Amino acid sequence: MTFLIKRIRRLQSESNEPFNFVPRIQGGGGSVSVWGCMSGGARGPIVVYTGRLNGPAYVKVIEEALPMFIENTFDASNNNWAYMHDNAPAHRSKYTADWFENNHINILEWPSNSPD
Repeated sequence: MTFLIKRIRRLQSESNEPFNFVPRIQGGGGSVSVWGCMSGGARGPIVVYTGRLNGPAYVKVIEEALPMFIENTFDASNNNWAYMHDNAPAHRSKYTADWFENNHINILEWPSNSPD
């Protein structure tokens, strides 16, 4: 087995130039993200989305599926439940917090470094 080794000389001042780096994307690039919900006795829908999430994009992903899941899963008089999500920036945004408050959805407080 023979290996071909290429050597390229560069000036010290060129060490951080973009042409010295080969771009790589972990996993081959591209992605599909999903959001889902569940409770002790029910499974909610799976919502597929693409792109990065900020507050408005997160709300857009869940705004049709989550209220319907809550309505179908919990009795209207039952307020003994809470929605749990992690501390991702989209989940903590003011836009998201306002949407949950306006829709009367209780959020479970979740520490940033759980389970500490």
